[in-house]
Amino acid sequence: MCGFVFCSGDPPSARSAPEEAFKSACDLMTSRGPDGSGIATLTDEVAGPIRLGHRRLAIVDPTEVGSQPMWSDCGRFVLVYNGEVYNADTLRSELRAAGRRFSSQTDTEVIVNGYAEWGEAIVDKLYGMFAFAIWDTRDSQLFAARDRVGIKPLYVAEKGGQIALASDMRVLERLGFTGDINTDALSAYLMLGYVPTPLAILSGVRKLEAGHTLHWTRGGSCKLRRYWHPPDTVTGPEEANIDELADLIDTVTQEHLMADVPIGVFLSGGLDSSLIASSLAAMNTDVQALTIGYSDAPGEDEAPIAERTAELLGMAIERLNLNKETATEFIDTAFAALDEPLGYSAIVSQMAISCAARGTGLKVVLSGDGGDEVFGGYRWYDTDMRGSLGQGGNILGYLSARFTGPLRPRRLRRAASLSREASFVQRSELHRHLHAVFPTLRPDEVEDVLTHVSADRAEELAIEALRRHDAPEMPLKRRLQRIDLMTFCEGSVLPKVDRTSMATGLEVRPPLLDHRVIEWGLSKPISETMDKEPKNAVRSILRRRGLDFLLTEKKRGFSLKGISQLSGKNMLNDLWSAGGERGLFHPASGTRLEPSSHGYKMKIQSLYFFDRWMRKREKEIS
Repeated sequence: MCGFVFCSGDPPSARSAPEEAFKSACDLMTSRGPDGSGIATLTDEVAGPIRLGHRRLAIVDPTEVGSQPMWSDCGRFVLVYNGEVYNADTLRSELRAAGRRFSSQTDTEVIVNGYAEWGEAIVDKLYGMFAFAIWDTRDSQLFAARDRVGIKPLYVAEKGGQIALASDMRVLERLGFTGDINTDALSAYLMLGYVPTPLAILSGVRKLEAGHTLHWTRGGSCKLRRYWHPPDTVTGPEEANIDELADLIDTVTQEHLMADVPIGVFLSGGLDSSLIASSLAAMNTDVQALTIGYSDAPGEDEAPIAERTAELLGMAIERLNLNKETATEFIDTAFAALDEPLGYSAIVSQMAISCAARGTGLKVVLSGDGGDEVFGGYRWYDTDMRGSLGQGGNILGYLSARFTGPLRPRRLRRAASLSREASFVQRSELHRHLHAVFPTLRPDEVEDVLTHVSADRAEELAIEALRRHDAPEMPLKRRLQRIDLMTFCEGSVLPKVDRTSMATGLEVRPPLLDHRVIEWGLSKPISETMDKEPKNAVRSILRRRGLDFLLTEKKRGFSLKGISQLSGKNMLNDLWSAGGERGLFHPASGTRLEPSSHGYKMKIQSLYFFDRWMRKREKEIS
């Protein structure tokens, strides 16, 4: 796991001292790669100077021969790369049989030699998480790719005929490729809680979409190609084979142990991390489990459940206790890790447990991320809840009961707000889904808050982010799982984990987001085996493995628990907004939101978290 940057031409920010500017930008990613750095500068007659920079977190073959930038055995291609390819040994054997030579045991060398041998088809052969850039010195061409579900980040910027790519958007900003806040991206953030791909919070930048490749030549267009997408139809027998799934998860988890350093596992009281832990336990691996306890919210504390799971599996576990005092130290650290705003308090929890893992000496940790999307675990897949939203029943019923008789001005505003929410969720299935997943600002509220965005534009941006991943031919639940995988998971869950863990020099691997597991889960018809209960397939495996006590526990999630500092009232009081000073927000924009509206605290939290991100960014660029 690492951070990298590629830049054609001299950085726009420093034409007079390009080498120093490039090194300075690369070193912004030191936390992503604290174990070493490397820079290659090439002279290209067509594209001008070509620079590739890398910061290394040494996981596999930590010797110097594994350093980047790395050249192919033929000397034609040079690569910078972030990620892990778990079938590297198999591919290395194939390439050796084809005559390719290797000087290291790294997956990095497998990718660059694989590209030399197979060209763009290399991406179809890779099992893992990755983002990389390869420069072809003979044909003066750039080839870049991002893994199938976007576990690893990759930002792209073009300016004045140049192109730059980086693992962190702040690198592109330092190099002079970015503009100010992208109001479309900010609008989408306020409705979704994250900035959806391909948008980026700064103008002049975009994210390379998951499952896509990029091809660029100087003076030519930047061409994108989609090489993978999740299943868009359901196939196979009516009832799924759970034995087949259990074997697949064991196989994938075994592959994810590829490392020359100790490995741990994040273990909550939830089903997904427990499933991964059970696979690890069956392999008799020496793995350290880590969990979080919340002393201020004993009813939401999953640590005792995780500790019982670890005991049953014979696994050592370390507990990090959080309360309103101990959590405070992680809040600023979490915001400092973000190159884009995120509207979820789980970033604080994730930062805390990442710090705990790194403090034990771990460099690699496995997680259960992805299980909700792949196996249908989110509460908003519940048909009863969706039916209520679809008819506007919960909102309109509340209106009828709450607002009878004369309506005073304040009550009238509340009634109008709730009526607009009811109208919004009835517009389409995608509107209902957006409202259920992240009940934050409605389009009319975005228009009230932002100075240069209309309600129609805000709605278009948010709904299109979901629509582009819809597969209308699938059953509704599978459609929603597919959408969540490529939006909520790719845009919120994965950046939360990547940014907070990499800020501590920690690599987190999610076996349940292996593309073979995704294809298995999303392609199955609706059935008793899969859908009798949320994540019923996972429940079946856990029951077989003696962890059936977990099946009666309620779903708690990973958000920060019991931390009064993040209450709606305090967030509103603290709302300062560098964005307001820049003309992004209307004055006193937070007070325009109706306190009785659905998801009010989440709305204030979205504004507050953006404000904290802006404050941090202002300090960084001042």
